[in-house]
Amino acid sequence: MVIWSEPAKTDLRSIHDFIAHDSRHYAKKVRELSLYSYRIIYKITDQSVFVLAVVHKRKDFKVGDIER
Repeated sequence: MVIWSEPAKTDLRSIHDFIAHDSRHYAKKVRELSLYSYRIIYKITDQSVFVLAVVHKRKDFKVGDIER
């Protein structure tokens, strides 16, 4: 279970809305966190949060490289 604070949920909604201006599909599909030198890519469904990848920021990759 992942518990989000209200300010964090507000931030996430703002990011979603910003991405949705270009693509509603990708705004809902994959999201990302940055922690130190790493990117944590995750996907939210109705009941779960799936961590799709933990990647060093210097590594080049495309969304298609992590979808499973």
